[in-house]
Order: sequence, then structure tokens, then C-alpha cells
Amino acid sequence: MNCPVRTGQTGILVEHASGRLQSELAGSVNEHAATCPECTSILKAQSKVQDALSEWTAEPVSADFDRRLFQRIEEDHGRTFFQRLVAGFSWKPAASLAGAIATAAIVALLVSPPEQRSARPANEQTIRNVEAEQIEVVLDDIDMLQQLNSGGGTQAL
Repeated sequence: MNCPVRTGQTGILVEHASGRLQSELAGSVNEHAATCPECTSILKAQSKVQDALSEWTAEPVSADFDRRLFQRIEEDHGRTFFQRLVAGFSWKPAASLAGAIATAAIVALLVSPPEQRSARPANEQTIRNVEAEQIEVVLDDIDMLQQLNSGGGTQAL
């Protein structure tokens, strides 16, 4: 027999430990396990699991279990999609998220350097010259448009 661990067929060992394996295959697993320490350890561990499961007893089901189950199903069936969606919502994560965002914003404001802006521009004369030139160009454009509008400029361009 090929080693079930090496061939990836450890399910055979689980079935053997639970007693569900066919007798002829169980004999070959026993022969192999006698020479393979890996399979022996898996069989021992699985036997412990099977023993623990056989000793375990389930809790008895209460007498009104079915009634309570169907009552909860009916209650849930009457709720809309939005009600089911909001039922799982909790304000605690939302408040935590808002606090984290506020903290990050405060840290960003405190860490970033303030912009250095003076109340008056450094070169105020240059700005006035540019503004004067722009005003002069705009006034010339207005004069030209008034001439075209009055009919004085009917020349083709």
C-alpha cells in the first residue's frame, strides 16, 4: 500500500479510525501503519478525536424550541430590507471612525507648516503697472467695438 499521507489520501486514515473502512482495506492500512510513523500518529490522534466525540452528549433541545424558531422567522419575514440592513448598524463604529478622521485632520493641520503670506504684495508697483496695461487694452477694445457698432467700421477684415 502507498502511504496515504504522501499521496494526499488522509481521508482513508480518518475512515479507518472511525471504523467505516472496508475490512480488506483496513487490513492493509494496519500493515502500513505498523511501518509508517506518520500514519500511526495520525491514526492515534484521530482515535482520540473519535473517543472524545463518542463521550460527548448534546444539550437537550427545549420543548418550545420549534415555536420560538418559527416566531423569529415570522418576525424577520415581516421586516423590510432596509429594516434588516439598519438592524445590524451600530453607532459605535461610526463614532470611532468620525473620531479617527477628526484626529487625523487636527494632526495634519498642526504638522503642516503655515503658508507665509504677507498682507501686502512684495512688489506692488509691478502689479499696478500690469493692471494699468490691462485696463488700457480693454478700453481700446471697447472703443473699437463702439466704432463697429455705430457703423463706422464696415470694412471687411
